[in-house]
Amino acid sequence: MPAAVHRKLTTILCADVVGYSRMMEADEVATLETLKAYREAMAGFIARHDGRVVSTSGDGLLAEFASVVEAVQCAAEVQRELSARNAALGDDRRMDFRIGVNLGDVIVEGEDLYGEGVNIAARLQSLAEPGGIDISGTVYDQVRNKLTLGYEFMGARTVKNISEQVPVYRVQLDAAGESARRRTASANTPPRDGDRAPGPAASAEAAGGTAAKLIYMLFLASLFFGTAGLIGGAFVADGSGDWRGGVVEGDIAFSEDTEFRGKIGGNAVVAPGVKVKLLGKVEGNVVIGPGAVVEVEGKVGGDVINRGGTLRLSGKLAGTEIREAPEDMDAAAKPGPGGDERAAEGAAEDGGTVDAIAILAAVAALLFVVPVLAGVVMAYVNRGDGASWMDSHYRFQIRTFWIGLLLAVVGGVASLAVVGVVLLALLPFWLVIRCARGLRYLARAEAHPRPASWMFG
Repeated sequence: MPAAVHRKLTTILCADVVGYSRMMEADEVATLETLKAYREAMAGFIARHDGRVVSTSGDGLLAEFASVVEAVQCAAEVQRELSARNAALGDDRRMDFRIGVNLGDVIVEGEDLYGEGVNIAARLQSLAEPGGIDISGTVYDQVRNKLTLGYEFMGARTVKNISEQVPVYRVQLDAAGESARRRTASANTPPRDGDRAPGPAASAEAAGGTAAKLIYMLFLASLFFGTAGLIGGAFVADGSGDWRGGVVEGDIAFSEDTEFRGKIGGNAVVAPGVKVKLLGKVEGNVVIGPGAVVEVEGKVGGDVINRGGTLRLSGKLAGTEIREAPEDMDAAAKPGPGGDERAAEGAAEDGGTVDAIAILAAVAALLFVVPVLAGVVMAYVNRGDGASWMDSHYRFQIRTFWIGLLLAVVGGVASLAVVGVVLLALLPFWLVIRCARGLRYLARAEAHPRPASWMFG
């Protein structure tokens, strides 16, 4: 009497390597190592979604799931993870899998599964694109309203050794797939009850995508606000803001060593033996007494009348340097009415300007550092908690922070040379392009293809 046949309804996932024979011919050892590593990763996802690996013969993998939803969610996470891993390999080493998923009746013999349900899953796998997922109509009917994935109806296909045609749906893994899912549902299936809310896994994935987007925006905000703070500091420094630091409308006389920053509307008279450094603009003449030393880093609108002193000019002299005898220097050194008061006001206002610039520089530093630190802390906290495709973005963001910090330090140390200045000037563009490209992949719900990149990603 023949033994009773045990049957059950289950969800079958069938996966197979694209171009496995070619890869083995090129490099057997490397191909086998990659296959083992990828299978191990796939087995982890299968176990996480309460599935069971049935067999791993050749370059294929067969698994079963009690839940149709868990099977398709697992297949999507597997393809995203393998895509992220392939991004770090050369074109000759990347290993793409095709995956097919079917819900059907199977024959159970020990740990093995047989029957039409398994055969259809294998045929769906062969129809899928490299790195893609094809599911049967029975699977689509169960998952269409339960996952944040898109589905494209590929038509009813005739497959080998199956008498009836099989409706085939291609899973869309990107964010645009959601609208495609709804178009497919209305165009290719009878009307059903309203869509159901995404499951917990989908909600967690959406939250992770929002966190990754926020991190990118924090990086960009740090650059924007930090730059705004620096521009504000420069605005004050040149005396064009509300703080009129170091601005003297008339003449000013210097009777002791000092450094003056700002603008002098009239003449600058330097007493004998005094050392003065002028940073800014003198609209009138500069009169240098005997033995005095004047350093000008800026612009002199009139002439330099040198009566026995020293002029060190690293700025612009609109007139000429006129050397004269030191006679009447005492008179020239005396300020006019209110001159001492104007000099004191200039020095006081100049001190206020320096303080204002220092405060604004500190504010600019905080505006830059705080959002960047908040972003990288968020990346560290979220890393490993979401789907693998989001994890690639967190790795990319962490590397963006540390590489950017390294470039800033190197540029600062080398700022006395041209290469350092160029590096610091290019750093903001580097950060903007990296964040823009990361946001583009994130909007598509795709893994970042080059999370370890040093350049623009």
